[in-house]
Amino acid sequence: MTNVEIQKKAVDVLVTMNTAIKNLRLYPATSAMIVQTVDKLHEAFLEIFATEDSLIFAESEKNLLIGGDALPQKDQERLAVIAFIDLMLNFGVRSLTFEKEMKKEELTIFVDLMSKKPEAIRSKGGLQALAAQGRLEHIILNQKVYVASDHFHQIMDSLDIKDDQIIQYLAAANPVMGIDPEKVRDMAKDANWVMGIFQSGMTQILQHSGSVKNGLLSENMVRMLGILDKVAGEVDQDSISQFIGKSIADLDPDMIGLILTQKIQDLFGGNLYQYIVSQIDDAKYEAVTRQMHPGDDGPADGDQAGTSTMEATEKTSGHRSQVEFVLEEKGGQKEIQAHLLDKQVRQFLNAGEEAFSDPVMMAPLPDVIRQLAVRNDQEQTDELIDQVVNGLFSANPETRSQASASLVEIIDNYPVKRQPELVRNLSKRLVEWVRREETASQSYKIICRRLKDIVQDDIRSERFADALPVLDVFNRIHAGVLEKNDTVHALASEIIGELTSADLLKILFDEFNTDAKNKRLEAGRALARLGDVPLNRLLGMLREHTDSNERVRILQLITDIGQTAVPVIRARIKEDEPWYYLRNLAYLIGRVGSETTVNTLEPLLLHSNNPVRQEALKSVNRIGGNARGPLLLSVLSRVDESFKINVIEMLGILQFAGAVEPLVRMLKDRPLREPPSRADLEEKICTALGHIGAPEAVPILSKVSQSGGFFSVRPYPEKARNAASKALAAIKRRQAETKH
Repeated sequence: MTNVEIQKKAVDVLVTMNTAIKNLRLYPATSAMIVQTVDKLHEAFLEIFATEDSLIFAESEKNLLIGGDALPQKDQERLAVIAFIDLMLNFGVRSLTFEKEMKKEELTIFVDLMSKKPEAIRSKGGLQALAAQGRLEHIILNQKVYVASDHFHQIMDSLDIKDDQIIQYLAAANPVMGIDPEKVRDMAKDANWVMGIFQSGMTQILQHSGSVKNGLLSENMVRMLGILDKVAGEVDQDSISQFIGKSIADLDPDMIGLILTQKIQDLFGGNLYQYIVSQIDDAKYEAVTRQMHPGDDGPADGDQAGTSTMEATEKTSGHRSQVEFVLEEKGGQKEIQAHLLDKQVRQFLNAGEEAFSDPVMMAPLPDVIRQLAVRNDQEQTDELIDQVVNGLFSANPETRSQASASLVEIIDNYPVKRQPELVRNLSKRLVEWVRREETASQSYKIICRRLKDIVQDDIRSERFADALPVLDVFNRIHAGVLEKNDTVHALASEIIGELTSADLLKILFDEFNTDAKNKRLEAGRALARLGDVPLNRLLGMLREHTDSNERVRILQLITDIGQTAVPVIRARIKEDEPWYYLRNLAYLIGRVGSETTVNTLEPLLLHSNNPVRQEALKSVNRIGGNARGPLLLSVLSRVDESFKINVIEMLGILQFAGAVEPLVRMLKDRPLREPPSRADLEEKICTALGHIGAPEAVPILSKVSQSGGFFSVRPYPEKARNAASKALAAIKRRQAETKH
């Protein structure tokens, strides 16, 4: 395997390793996704170990060396390489040696260590000490590494043609007779070989910088490119053009301008020029323009010194526009930049859900989307993000985990000022994902907090309606309406707590109370979804308001909150509260309560104030379901005579069979001194027994109906006798219907 091939595979190893390290910070080491990523990483090492005894990474002046040789500048600037160098420096590691005998278990331990925080590692004795404890026998830290002075002298080690002769040939400097062009063409079928030869040739040419005029150096450079173009033929010209274009764009502006003014437009399929100009750094724009247009010298020093900041900006902008004109005239900068990303975009979109299981494909995605966003390529940006969001709803939990982790990175890498807009545009689907997802991953938490941030912004900007969907899902989780695990429930409760800060509540209550922006309804709905803090405040306002219209408005709002309001309302039910307030609380429970919470009304059924009791009875009937009969029967013996009549009437209407025995007993056990209401009570008992239709009530009903004879010692009132006769008829009718 050639040095260039090893370097390429080593960089692929770094991409996969970075992905594994990043994922380990979000998911447990035992998850299928982590195991799969480490498996791929191990396979990448094995591919190198098929021909090499070891793979050595080393840092030198913030550059990465592979086996002692520096990576090409193009690779040094890759995100994976930069991130890995930073990681090494943070852990105090100058070199890492992975030996051929390395087992996958050792690799797993190493990746896990690298995923920890450096300060945590240092507190436990440092990475080297922990590596020793983990028995990483074949992963060696800080071994001395030999740095080759010129790795290109080993490129053709196995060939019978010396590479320095080839370099001289390609550079058209001191051509050597006897070199077989056909053999060179055979070697040039390897694009990596071609790129290595170019870099070495460029290095030789630039060694003469300062002693030879730039014009001559640029001519030699272009001559070399021409020869290399002919030698390379059709072999992966796109990759070669990108590599050469980046290398030339890194030169000083004078040299870049001299090269661009020569005839290179047709080299490498006509792509080389575009790749060079697309990579020119913004800081070089003006200088390159002056080189390509020597007649335009820009403003004199004196003129520049006398201009304002705005004027200077306009002048700089003018120069930039000139460069863009030149670049578009020569090949189209924007078009080529879009082309550079096009392959990655298509690859991801074509892969579908399978892309989420490929760390190598996923790793560059956030940066690809960032570049598309910067270039305002909205169509492709939306298409890629849409596919990632689709992954959140996959049936495969590993796909959902990878999609959420990737989305977090996409948002973090997105242009900072546009991140809130991105989250806002995705919020409808993210809310649905938050509602469905069961795993409380780190990504889940981060996305929830991103949603919380846009709610805060919505409230501060008085976009109350926009905040409602997000508020609703967090409130439902917080209240237990949506069943989630403890971690998610705690997260939702924490978010609701943060959204009830004094400044946000002030904005909402000001609008609810004044309707100054004509958004009272939306502000009220937002308050209804913010848990106990605003609810307690609303209940306090309900108690104190003298305006009936305001009380009705508050009642409607609390009704909108639903059954989650019951515990807070229950805490407000106290004997010493004003009767009108307790009546309102009874009304509210009848709107927001349920069969499981109907017992909340018991103290109000026993209250001394009749309007309070009557409202509580209506609410019991509204929400009590099968719990109504037992509750009413439980309070029957404890309420006064006047309210007993209402309770008995309701038991009859409910046809509650459990009330038959107590009601029969009440008919039999007549007090010696009957209060004036006794006749009405006995009438209601007979009527209720008739509604219930229980046969066991027939004897007492017969006795009551026949008690009016001349010889009766203590007859029942006439209204009770009439009610008993009707009840007996109803029971007999029901028995007859049952037989048939």
